[in-house]
Amino acid sequence: MNASLFLAAVFLPKKYFLPLVIFPSLGVLARGIIFGPFTLFLVYFLPFIWLANLILIFIFKVFFLKVKYISSVFFASIVKFLFLFAVANICFNFHLVPKLFLQTMGLLQLFTALAGGIISFAVFNIYRNR
Repeated sequence: MNASLFLAAVFLPKKYFLPLVIFPSLGVLARGIIFGPFTLFLVYFLPFIWLANLILIFIFKVFFLKVKYISSVFFASIVKFLFLFAVANICFNFHLVPKLFLQTMGLLQLFTALAGGIISFAVFNIYRNR
């Protein structure tokens, strides 16, 4: 998913960003794919996940125009991770979500965003060199 967000920032007009960040997480929620029985807690997180993905796209897009691709991936991934981890901590402290969310909205988000960025970089270079 993160690879498609990075590539969308490069290749798609802004009007496609919202559907791209909203629909996949609705599919995950409907199928209970990631959290299984904890899927109900994901409802609290959907707006924050959408916002985090938009943050990732916009920060990457701004920095992509000014600095190298990988540097932009790194910075956008860090900001997405910090945002989601902060929200997860707040929700956990208010007993809105179980501790599982601290793990899934923590370093796992950073690693998956960075992995998506590396994959998108490879795809970008293949596409650019055609």
